[in-house]
Amino acid sequence: MKPVLATTVKLAKFVGVAIVLVSLGLVMGEKALSQRHRLEEKGAVLDRENQRLTEEIRSLERKVKLLRTDARMIEKVAKCKLGMARPDETVYMFHDKRRETRGSDE
Repeated sequence: MKPVLATTVKLAKFVGVAIVLVSLGLVMGEKALSQRHRLEEKGAVLDRENQRLTEEIRSLERKVKLLRTDARMIEKVAKCKLGMARPDETVYMFHDKRRETRGSDE
């Protein structure tokens, strides 16, 4: 009977080790799946951000091209951003009192 008992003990140990390994595999697999899901979500967010930035770059490239070639755009920027005017133009500047009082309160 000893060989049968020894074989049973070996078989029980083998089954125990197998159960532990399968359990570890399930737990680790579940963690890997949740991590993969998080990474896929992060990848999707990064793809959307990349697409937004690509569109922004295209828009800026169009503006740069216009600023280099379109006389009307150059004049508009010179007037609005730099406060320039043609020699025959009169510039009127109005101050917004609401904006001035609001600026001092903040």
